[in-house]
Amino acid sequence: MAKEKDAPTINDLKHPIYLASITNWLKYRLCYDSGFEFRHKYLKRFSKREDDLEFQERRDISYVPSFAKGAINEIKNSIFQRITDVTRSGGSKLYQDAVAGVGKGVDLRGSTMNAFIGRNVLPELLTMGRVGVYVDAPQIEDKTEAGTKGFTPYFYYYPTESIVGWKEDPDDPNAFQALLLQDAFYQYDQNWRLPIANINRYRYLWIDEDDGFVHVKFYDQDLNGIDYFGQNSEDNEYVLPINDIPFAVFELTDSLLKDAADYQIAMMNVTSSDLYYILKANYPFYVEQFDARTQSDYLKKPGNTVTTNQTVYNPISNTTLVNQERVQEIRVGTSSGRRYPIGTERPGFIHPSSEPISASMAKQQQMKEEIREIINLSLTAVQSKQAAPESRKIDNQGLEAGLSYIGLELEHGERKLARFWAMYEGSESVATINYPQDYSLITDDDRKAEADKLEALLPKIPSITGQKEIVKRIVYLIVGNHLSSEKLEDIYEEIDKAKVIVIDPNVIKTDLEQGLVSLDTASRARGYRPGEVDQAKEDHAERLKRIAISQTPDMGAARGVPDLGADSTAGSKEKAASRDTTQDGVVTDKTRGVGQNNE
Repeated sequence: MAKEKDAPTINDLKHPIYLASITNWLKYRLCYDSGFEFRHKYLKRFSKREDDLEFQERRDISYVPSFAKGAINEIKNSIFQRITDVTRSGGSKLYQDAVAGVGKGVDLRGSTMNAFIGRNVLPELLTMGRVGVYVDAPQIEDKTEAGTKGFTPYFYYYPTESIVGWKEDPDDPNAFQALLLQDAFYQYDQNWRLPIANINRYRYLWIDEDDGFVHVKFYDQDLNGIDYFGQNSEDNEYVLPINDIPFAVFELTDSLLKDAADYQIAMMNVTSSDLYYILKANYPFYVEQFDARTQSDYLKKPGNTVTTNQTVYNPISNTTLVNQERVQEIRVGTSSGRRYPIGTERPGFIHPSSEPISASMAKQQQMKEEIREIINLSLTAVQSKQAAPESRKIDNQGLEAGLSYIGLELEHGERKLARFWAMYEGSESVATINYPQDYSLITDDDRKAEADKLEALLPKIPSITGQKEIVKRIVYLIVGNHLSSEKLEDIYEEIDKAKVIVIDPNVIKTDLEQGLVSLDTASRARGYRPGEVDQAKEDHAERLKRIAISQTPDMGAARGVPDLGADSTAGSKEKAASRDTTQDGVVTDKTRGVGQNNE
């Protein structure tokens, strides 16, 4: 059935926010991709004097300084390394197996939930500020156990440009009453079964007021009804066995590239100008002075005679004349020399000043640093748009607060996915998802350096409470990103209960030798179990006893048990006796040779 003449078009159904944002979305995406399309669209001409050929040459050799992409990836990696600490408890066994990557995983490609979030959702969220995830499931006609064998819901994501139109539920801003999505799928050759074209298809979902279930229809670019495979079909409506549109939107207040994208565009044009200058203009040329009085068109000019290709025909004499002229050609190089008169300037080569290019390179370095600063400033201002900030205590500031908000949005969106999954299964058991609360952008080397500084400061703090807080900070820097919040709390509780904070073995040993600390306190400071000091005393006494028994009676304490001997100098006397080689003043041991006086 053909459409009515006044029927709407796809552009008529696009949301006003979509129409207002699509230009910026394109800029953000091209900025993050940093490829040919970004250079082709945003590289500008120097001036009107640059013709098409020069501009094309400059554009071909220009590159894209993708520093904004690098800064975004640093943030992405900081969050992704904490995704392994996400806990997903509850839910069905089918859900738990899928998020662990068992079987077909969460996307029918064997992906774990961590991989799906890290590869698809997180980059889109940081770059574009919004991404959607659709939860789908195969249609089942046979509800028996045999018919449902192999049934599993699955996810696929929609970039923000593919979320075309929507109507939010007035009672629940996180839910939709109607939704229009743009799908991209391949058209296949019927004989070769290979993809030959990429076709856009539109998926329209709405909640029917009569039955309360989700209804779905597909349309082509002209809003003609088609089936799932793109074939014309007006009777293509089907019903999902759920009463909420299974679409979760992950959204921040804005893209992290909102300000940095323009900076990268400006930097690309600056680097293009410098590169073209270096290749085309920055070369030396030869100069020498001359006396203008010796130069005249009527004087014979130095140089070689060169025959040009220009000829002049004289019709009167029926002859052709060949023009010849002398040009001032000078040979220069390592094997050629030049004479110059006394009192004149020496000939030489001159070149353009390096000051403009040096100033430009310094500006590029400044812009490179500013791009990172701008993205970090955007991170400090970002907030979760879907989840309320008060739903979780966020007590850190600056960059870490921005990372926490992003983690909060990921947690909020993933909980919606778990709920849709349970609805498809018809289960009341919905998984609970918890993301880490603390994130950090500093590197492991930076953490280690800061921890070393705090450790050196620790013995100088007279407050026990202050020392405990410093130790907590050291623990967080070293292992905070690798432990769950529960384990960190356990460690902090143990630190609060500790009676001794400084446990450097050398410090404890020195204090023990100087009598500043008891054996029991030193043992507990080193982490040994209670009662270890008593056992050590018994072992030490047994050792002394064995040593004493092994010694001879008259040399009792000389060989290592000085505390048990009557003579405290017995050891030194024994050594002196063993070294004495005389008897009544006469040498008895001549193993080292005979001296001249003792022959």
